[in-house]
Amino acid sequence: MDGSFFEDDAIERWEPPRRQVGRVEPPSPPRPAGLRLDVGWLIAIRTSVAALFLFSVVWTDRPLLLLSVNGLAAVCALSSAPVFRLPYRLRTASRLEAVTVGVIAPLAVVQAYVAQPGASLTWGGTLLVLETCAALLLALLGVVIVIERCQQVWSPTGRTLVLWPGLVLPGAVLASARDATSPVLAFSLGGCFLAAALVTFAARLAPVRVAPWVVAAGTIGYAALLLVSGAPGILAGRPPVALAAWIVQTVVGLGLLLLPPRERVLRLFEAVTVARLRLDSIRRERLAEEADGDRSDFVPFL
Repeated sequence: MDGSFFEDDAIERWEPPRRQVGRVEPPSPPRPAGLRLDVGWLIAIRTSVAALFLFSVVWTDRPLLLLSVNGLAAVCALSSAPVFRLPYRLRTASRLEAVTVGVIAPLAVVQAYVAQPGASLTWGGTLLVLETCAALLLALLGVVIVIERCQQVWSPTGRTLVLWPGLVLPGAVLASARDATSPVLAFSLGGCFLAAALVTFAARLAPVRVAPWVVAAGTIGYAALLLVSGAPGILAGRPPVALAAWIVQTVVGLGLLLLPPRERVLRLFEAVTVARLRLDSIRRERLAEEADGDRSDFVPFL
């Protein structure tokens, strides 16, 4: 037998293409997890809330518009429910936006109403300002913990955009509301949500590497606008306890816009949670040991 058979067999044998065997696909560049559909949803919600607040300044049927704001907060809360099977990022953004519109904004309004410029606070009013300040700080820490636990699906810039109005709003309302009337308070809230929508929209359009600088520039620009609009005089006219609350809320809010403080808050929360779980397990073990001891001491009646 000649060698032609083996040569034909070698020629006809199938082998996978060498390009597919030895080629390693390069990893795709990371996409900005926080700058997609969910941020578009935030832009729409914030623009709608700002429009309702600003229209309520000039429209006579103000209660209807303010009730519509509560309706938007309810829509955000409902859209965050898992039953609707929306994307996880969208549900998280809706949940935190509902907290901003439905919890943080009303608390800031109550605080600005009680501590209006030129008011002399009683002990009850002072206590109410301190209570609203504590509630606002707890709300800010809560939303920070929730969003920082989503690091795998949200980019740092996306997490900052979600937190922006909630962290800025308490200090902005105290610095911009000249009195405690409904139009002035609505204008302050509307201006803050409009600034949040513009910052979010600008960061959405900017390249990924430029987006953090856009957020920082928007924050500085909004602070400069408040200063030019008479914020120092407004704050000087408020009671001292309100000025102290504004300083604390502003420092905490602006500090939590940065990533390292948010990571420290999350680590502290996780450490406290682990310690609490450890104490609960020790308590359960002691109860089980006491129950076993009582069971061993029991002598049945014969």
